[in-house]
Order: sequence, then C-alpha cells, then structure tokens
Amino acid sequence: MAASIELPPGLAQSSRDSEEGAGWRSCAGPGTWKQDVPAGTKSLSWLRPSILWQSRHDIIARFLADPTAAARTRWVELARQRAQQTGAHPDFVISRSVGDTISMVVIGDTGEGDNSQYAVVSPLMDVARNADFMVICSDVIYPTGDLDDYGRKFHHPYRNLGLPIYAVPENHDWYDGLHGFMHYFCALDDTGYVPQFGRDLAACLAGLLWRRSSQPTRPTTPAKAGPTKEGAVAGERRAPEPLQPAPYFAIDAGPLRFVGIDTGITGDIDEDQYHWLRRVSFDAPERPKILLTGKPIYVDGEHHPGRVTHRPETVDSVVIDSRANYVMAIGGDIHNYQRYPVPVAGGRTIQYVVSGGGGAYMHATHRIPLINVNGADESAFRCYPLRRDSLARFSQVIDKKLFGGSGTIAIDAPTAGKYYEQRGATTAGSARPVTDRLSLGERIKAEVVHRIPAGRFFHRFGSEVFDFDDQPFFKQFLRIDANNRKIAVSCFGVTGCAGTEHKPPIEDQFTILL
Repeated sequence: MAASIELPPGLAQSSRDSEEGAGWRSCAGPGTWKQDVPAGTKSLSWLRPSILWQSRHDIIARFLADPTAAARTRWVELARQRAQQTGAHPDFVISRSVGDTISMVVIGDTGEGDNSQYAVVSPLMDVARNADFMVICSDVIYPTGDLDDYGRKFHHPYRNLGLPIYAVPENHDWYDGLHGFMHYFCALDDTGYVPQFGRDLAACLAGLLWRRSSQPTRPTTPAKAGPTKEGAVAGERRAPEPLQPAPYFAIDAGPLRFVGIDTGITGDIDEDQYHWLRRVSFDAPERPKILLTGKPIYVDGEHHPGRVTHRPETVDSVVIDSRANYVMAIGGDIHNYQRYPVPVAGGRTIQYVVSGGGGAYMHATHRIPLINVNGADESAFRCYPLRRDSLARFSQVIDKKLFGGSGTIAIDAPTAGKYYEQRGATTAGSARPVTDRLSLGERIKAEVVHRIPAGRFFHRFGSEVFDFDDQPFFKQFLRIDANNRKIAVSCFGVTGCAGTEHKPPIEDQFTILL
C-alpha cells in the first residue's frame, strides 16, 4: 500500500459485519453535515414535471438526434488551440507527480445539492485529508449541469476539501451543452456555439425541442460563484484553477496513468476520441492504467463495452489489450457500488468497478441478477448496498410514501437476507445473520418489492420514483493508494448517521499487484 495512506482511526464495522454497520441500528440521527446544507434546500425530486422537462435531452438524443459529438468536437478544437498557444501537452496529458506513491479519491454522480450529497462530504474530507487529488466520475451537476447550479452543488459542499478536483462529464452535464462543465473545469467558453442538427424531420424536431444552454455573463474565470437561483448560499472559495485541458484527459500520477473519457449523453465516444484513447493508452505501456468513464463497462450483471461511432471497436477492446496495461476501469452513472473481477487474455484480471454513490438517488442493487458474465461470478462479485439492504430500504421507503409507514409492504434486512439466500445470492463476504424462516406474508412483500422495475434507464419506475433523502443513505466513494508494487483500493460506505460520520466503514477492499 502506498506509504502515504492514513485512514481515520477506529473505522466502523461494515454492512457485511452487522446491522449497525449498515446503519439500521444505533443511528442517532444525521451527522454534523446536516448543518452545512444551505437553508431552504429542497430535495431534488424526479417526480416534478419541471425536472423531467429540463432533462428531456436524454430522450431527444436517444430517439431523435444527438448533437453531442459535434459539440464535443468544437470544445476539443478550442482546447487544442489553447494547448498549442500555451505549449501544453497536445494529447491533454497532465503530469501531477513523479514520485513513487500516489493517493487519490474517486466519487461519482454527486450534484443533487440536497441531503444525500452533503452527507458524503464529511467522511470524504476525513478519508481524503492527505490525498493528492480527487476525480468526480460522472454527473457533476443535476439535473442539467447549469452554470447557476455550481455554487450550491459544487463550490459550497467541497469548499473545504483542499484538493485539486478533476471531473469526467456524463449525460446530465451535457444537458447544458457542457457549457457549465467547461467553464468551471477547463476555463473555456463558447458563447456563440449553436447545436448542430441534421435536416431530416427527426432532427428538425430535436432542434425545436432542444433546451438552450445557459451562458456566462462575464469573462471566463474559475472565480467564486454568486447566489444560485434558489437563493442558496454559494461557495466561499475559488474553484480549483483550470486543471484539466478538455472534457477527456489523462493524468500521470506516481506510477499510474488515469485516463478519463467523455461518453456524452448516450454513452458513445466519437472516432477522434477513440484515436486519442489509443494514443494515451499505448504510448506509455510501462504505466499501469485506470480508466475513468461516465458509463461503466460491467454493470448489473451485463457487459457494455462502450460503442465507438462508425467503428466496430469498443472502449473495452482498448482496455483489455495487453499493450495498454489497464488494471482497472471505474464508471459512474449507476448510483451504487459494484465490482467485477474479469479474467482476460494472458492470465490477467481487470477490476471493473461501478462507483456512482457520491450523492444522487440510490439505484437499487436488489434487482441485480445472480452474476455470471465473462468469467466473473457471484462468488467474486461485490456490491454496496448489499441486495438485502437495498430491498429492505426500498420496501420501507415505498411503505412510507404509499401506505403512511403502516408496515403494509415494509420488511427488515434479516428478512430480506433470507429471501436472497433462498434465491442463491451469496452476498459473498457477509457474516450477517438472516431470519430463520420466511412467513408467507414476508415472502409476498419481498417478492412485490423485488419485482418493481428499478433499472438504470431514464426515469424508470423504482429508484427514481422512490428516492429518499434521510439516513441510512448507502452512499460511497473510493480511495486509491498506489506505489511501484501494488494498488490498494478501498470503498467507503456512507450511512449519514452521526456515529460513522468521521469513521466511515470500508465496504470493499482489494489489492492489485503490479
């Protein structure tokens, strides 16, 4: 493990160890993070028609026309012009350190701006105290990546973090045409750009429905933000100085190279980015690499290799190529934690990780089927929350919202554990007990909740509809510590409870030998 690692003392038991570790017991209310939530903050609800309408670009891009590739080409053109003028690396490679060790933090899908985001900040600051930098992997700002939302949803929560912050954009950041993202992370503006659509009927309709992006009213600078439209308190410090040169980039840090790609709205990358990905992956074979992507490659028991526009190759075809020397791929977008150790040619194993539990509503894990995909099976699979905790949490939220908390549909975690044990889900590594037997009523409740669709596609019923904003939250983030011999990866769970605010449990931990 890297010599610099210093974790908070006396970490709490994890959800694999006890009910307390999962946040079900001994939760004495929210931690001090609650005091940092700006006064008047409303929970971001995906049931509001205004939120759905603001987020319409996902449907337009998937079914009518998607201007993202053309817009990205324009942003990258501006970034390359600046790199040429300043003498920066032409392929957007950032050199952070030349030492033998590195520590960094990855957090995904952060920016709802409500309780579920702020609950993560305190434990994040404790774990990241001596880290070198942080990467937000997917969806910095919900619902539409607007400039005006950065004060409350980025600057204010992370104002005391004290780390350089990079970010990988994803679909919600692109709903603003990436203007807010590029303004704050890359110090680039393109006020005159107009989205490019085709001339067929679908494209014309898409152009009419497309939401126009907000634009900065002052010269580009990562300066302190002003009040948000909701009147919430803005950040008290400057954003990090322009750190990343473009929406996709690479970071050389210690012995590793981190490669961040931009998957836009639909998850595809264009040909230009594909050629760039090959260059930064193959031109430094001596450096082990970690991919950072908005769209995970393995998720919910399925393989999504990452399409390349107009080409048969995929993102994953680069990742598994031995010449690239990838050891891990981390994706956001899905708001929970999953890990798939996948064997590839040459006797290697690549760790494919989903890490999107940084603040947005929780995507259910109880809908994940038994794992058997490309050599990764249920015995090696890890997820957080455990399926049992996901089922129990959603059953309670549904019961509260639909039945007034009467217990009509709610079940507890030991009962949910028995239900999944009977289904063959091993919840590997968990020593928590389950109930002795299921009554007919408990089985019916568990089956009803289990069958509610909770997929990851746009505004499916389930996870979005039954979003909750009180503890236990089951959020998470990653810390990566590396030296020349190995990489240690720790997944920290966040319940939001006061007792574990400053000593978050480690929900998964693994080592990659170099």
